Amino acid sequence: MSKETIRTKPILTRVLAAALALPLIFTVAACGQAGSNNTGAPSAAPAAESETLAQVRVPKPSAVNEYYVADKLGFFEEEGIQIVPIQLGDGVSVQQAAEQDIIDYMTGGHVTGFARARIAGIQATATHPGMVDNDKLFHIAYYAKPDSLLQSLDDLGSPNPNSSDGKWTFGVGGSDTCITGYPIYYLNSRNLDTQYVQFTELEEAVILQAIVAGQLDLGAVHSQRQPEADLLIADGALARIMSSWEMFGDEYAGLSVRGFLQSFIDEHREDGVIQAFSNAHYKARVWLNEEENRQLAILWAVEDFGIDPTKVAFQKFTEDTDINEAAIERWFEIAYLAGEFSPEDPVKPADTYTNEFAAKVSESKDSIRARRPE
Repeated sequence: MSKETIRTKPILTRVLAAALALPLIFTVAACGQAGSNNTGAPSAAPAAESETLAQVRVPKPSAVNEYYVADKLGFFEEEGIQIVPIQLGDGVSVQQAAEQDIIDYMTGGHVTGFARARIAGIQATATHPGMVDNDKLFHIAYYAKPDSLLQSLDDLGSPNPNSSDGKWTFGVGGSDTCITGYPIYYLNSRNLDTQYVQFTELEEAVILQAIVAGQLDLGAVHSQRQPEADLLIADGALARIMSSWEMFGDEYAGLSVRGFLQSFIDEHREDGVIQAFSNAHYKARVWLNEEENRQLAILWAVEDFGIDPTKVAFQKFTEDTDINEAAIERWFEIAYLAGEFSPEDPVKPADTYTNEFAAKVSESKDSIRARRPE
């Protein structure tokens, strides 16, 4: 769908007061080869290299992501950048690390995560896009038991006949825009009642099993849980009743963004570091969209991080060079509807991102996809 056609339906009703202080989605804790040692602390770069490469402090990854791949393939080095992986302490969020000036780079989440950071006083700005939705690996999917009275999200608009208060228990991993906002937005867009939805916050890792055990009527989980869900569906224990892709019909239902502390952007606006990072990040996104490359990246991650390759679920990565403006507006409209933010809040959609550093890459996508580490 083109950028001009990403539009949203009118807001009909304001419902559900949601918490504001959630950690960013897709935060990571362990990275790439350059500038790290076995202790997890950043290691000193060789003198000659540090004189020629601009250093960017990032959270050290423990799974495949774009900057891990960009480092592996030398994309950052080509752009004159050295990644300095920083091991975050137990319980330290990306926002906390940024606030304490431990890292320069905010590794992910939706644009509303950048809004929450700004409301909390952390001046960070999204500079490039990341993952998006697709029709096979959904950003969010909704599951119930196969014999449930819930066969569609539309059924949430009617009372639960098996509940004394008429409510459906809806398991969610938090109150972020994509988790609780999407179903509220969907029901409102169809003029359906929202009063029968009872969100129950659980660790996302247990939501699917809670549905199977009859402890929840419905649950929402991210794509990382899709391999497990598919196995339960094959066993006849679970049914998928809708996905975010089916709800919105475009990739921006899963749009995540990445960016930097505003102070880092201001410091490096003129020297090309932010632009170079965006260029390398774009090449990594293009590379990761090739299935053969994703499988290779999994092999690296098994060796580097000891992950279980059967539990890896990739989303698509956008090949847009910039952040889609209309998609950002839609994210905020949903957040307003769900009570996550208010239009009166001091942080507005335009405050959270910039396309000043949109990727500028002349290399063809075919050439990028064919890259292999030396």
